[in-house]
Amino acid sequence: MAIDRVGAVVIATRQGGNVVYERFYEPFSEPEKGELREAMHQATAHQPPDSADEALGQYRSGRIVAVPTGELCFYAVGHGEYNELALSEILNALINIYKQLYRVAVIQANATSKSHRGKSLRANGTQQVPARKPEASPRINVISPVSQWPEGIPPAMGGHFMESGAAAPLSQSRGPGIDTTPPIYTYPHGDVDVSVVIHETSDHAAKGLADLVAQASAAAIKAHGAFTVALSGGSLVKSLAPLADRSDIDFSRWHVLFADERNVAHDSPDSNLLAAREGLLSKIPVPAKQVLAIREGVGAALAATHYAGLLLNLGPGVLPVTDDGQPRIDLVLLGVGPDGHVASIFPNTPEARDSPDWVLPITNSPKPPPERITLSLSAINAAANVAIVALGQGKAEIVQRVLEVQSLPGALPAQLVRPKHGKLTWVLDAESAKELHVADWDLSGRKSPFHRSAVPNL
Repeated sequence: MAIDRVGAVVIATRQGGNVVYERFYEPFSEPEKGELREAMHQATAHQPPDSADEALGQYRSGRIVAVPTGELCFYAVGHGEYNELALSEILNALINIYKQLYRVAVIQANATSKSHRGKSLRANGTQQVPARKPEASPRINVISPVSQWPEGIPPAMGGHFMESGAAAPLSQSRGPGIDTTPPIYTYPHGDVDVSVVIHETSDHAAKGLADLVAQASAAAIKAHGAFTVALSGGSLVKSLAPLADRSDIDFSRWHVLFADERNVAHDSPDSNLLAAREGLLSKIPVPAKQVLAIREGVGAALAATHYAGLLLNLGPGVLPVTDDGQPRIDLVLLGVGPDGHVASIFPNTPEARDSPDWVLPITNSPKPPPERITLSLSAINAAANVAIVALGQGKAEIVQRVLEVQSLPGALPAQLVRPKHGKLTWVLDAESAKELHVADWDLSGRKSPFHRSAVPNL
C-alpha cells in the first residue's frame, strides 16, 4: 500500500510502540492499519518544520510528520486535501506546544509503507534539534525568568496524554487579549478616594452620618443650587434620624431619590418610600413634589423606565449629567446586606455589571418582594459622594470581607462601588468594625488604605 493513497491519519504511541491514540479519517482494513502503524512508528526525522504551514505542506506531499514528545510520540501522514483543516489544527497545536521543548521531525515517505517494514531509520543520522527560546509575538507571552520551562513558556498548552491515558485538551488561546470575551463583571481601573470612619457606638455613627449629609448638602447647594440625595431601604433610614434636629440644612433645596425601591404600593409595609416617610421625611421640611416615588401599578420594566424619566426631568441644574451620560447625584446613601449586596444589586446577577441605563428593573430578586427597581452600578459610581453605612455586630463579617478580602468579580457588589470622580465613605461603629485588621492597613498616603488581599489599586 502506498503512502500517497492515505487520506489522513494521526497516531500517538508510548515508548515501545504501544498505541494510545489513533484517528483514521478514511476507512482502512485492519492489515492496512497495521502497516500504517508500523510505518509511522518507524518514522523519524532529520529536520523539523519551522512552522505549521511548512509541516502541512509536507503532509500534503505524503510525508510522515513525527513529533516526539518525551514518553509519547505523535505521527501524522496524509495526502491531498482530505480533512486538511483537521490536520492543520492538530499539527499547529502540536508543533507550537513542543518545538521549543522537544525535537520535531519530518521524514520523506514517498515509498510504500512496506518498504519501511523491518528497517530502523533511527540509525540513519537522526538529528537532535536543540530547543529554541520563544520570541515575543501577539500569540506568545514571554515571561522571564521561568523555572518550569527553562527556554520560556510554550506558546500553547495541552495536547499531551495524562496519567489516565486521556488526552488533555488543547489550549484555544491565541495570546493575551486576542479573540477574547470580556468578563461580565469588571473592576474599574485606578485608585479610589475612600475613607473608613469608625465610631464608638451606633448613636455616634448616626450623628457622624448627619454631619456628612449636612456637609454634602451645603457643598451641592453652593455649587448648583440644589441637593440630590438617594436613599436605600433597610435600617439606613433609622440612622438618619439626627437630621430632624439640624437647623443648618436648607431642606427646601433637597430632591430625594431612591437608590432602590420595591415595586409595591406606596402604603405597603415593603415600600422604601413608606419607611422613609415614617422615619425621616415626615420630620424634615422637604417639599413633597421633590420626593421622587416609584410609579404604582405597573411592571418593573415600565417602573424603571418611568423612574429614569423622573430623574432626567430634574434637568441639569438639579441633576447634572456626566460626560459618559450618567446622572451626577450629589450623595448616594447605601446599606450593605450580609451577602454584600447594595441597593438591589445582588451577587452574581446581571445588575452587578456596568450599564448605560440609569435605573434597572428586577423581576427575580433573591429577597422578597421579587420585583424592584435599582440605580445601576454605573449611576452609583457616577455620584459625587457615596456613603455605605454598616452598623452593629451583624455587619462585622461582611464588612471585613468587603474591605479586606478580594472576591471574584460580581461576588460582592459592595466591592464594585467605586466612584469614578467622587468620594466613597464607609460609616461603621465599633461592633461592625471589630473583625477588621486596621493595624495592617497601609496608611502612608494611598487613597485606599485597606489591602484587600494585596491586590494593586484596590
